[in-house]
Amino acid sequence: MNASLIRMTVITSFLFIASSGSSLANMTVYPMSSVIDNSEQEATTLQVLSKSEHTQYVRTVVKRISRPATAFESEQDPQGDPGIIVSPEKFILPAGVTRTVRLISLRSPEKEEAWRVYFEAVPSLDEPEPDSKLEKTKVNVNLIWGVLVRLMPGVQQPEIVRSVDGKELINKGNLRYGVLRVAQCTGASDSSCRWQNVDKSVYPGEALALPAGVSSGAVKIEYRIGKSAPATTILAAGASSSGK
Repeated sequence: MNASLIRMTVITSFLFIASSGSSLANMTVYPMSSVIDNSEQEATTLQVLSKSEHTQYVRTVVKRISRPATAFESEQDPQGDPGIIVSPEKFILPAGVTRTVRLISLRSPEKEEAWRVYFEAVPSLDEPEPDSKLEKTKVNVNLIWGVLVRLMPGVQQPEIVRSVDGKELINKGNLRYGVLRVAQCTGASDSSCRWQNVDKSVYPGEALALPAGVSSGAVKIEYRIGKSAPATTILAAGASSSGK
């Protein structure tokens, strides 16, 4: 949903006296976003496809996303609460081979959580100290793929509220709302509505400012929850919707 949550991070290290270049990562990971819902399954799978002519060594790193889809978004180490286990955590990826990797949920959170699983090619699975002579003669480009993983709560209770002043949507439930677009309408038919694209996520406990120009009158909202199809609701200032 949110472009900031679905990304490939490129880390480039330029070394002195570079006379040639080498890429430590030449692979594709898909899908780039996934959902684990323990009510349906305790794990999901990703495909890691080699696009190299050489064998690669791949390691994974799991990060929990704090305050996702906001200006305060950050990534943190799990610190004793892994939430998600990657199996295998490290693996060999032969040339031209596709490897299946499982993401396993260890628990059902009270509120939907966002995690990111990074895939990085490394010189070896044991990660020895780099050869200083080699490093002085090459430019290493390390491509790190970051897959967004949303962990769903066991009991799902969606609720979206419009603030009393009508300027914000506040997620008071425990599921992420994907707000697709909003409109203010002059009549009962959809043709009387002036739609504005939003295409942003609102995670539990967070708020989303409505587009400029939206008045305090009733607003029609098109949204998506989880894997469900888009739905609409109408909210006056101070009103709420369960999203069901």
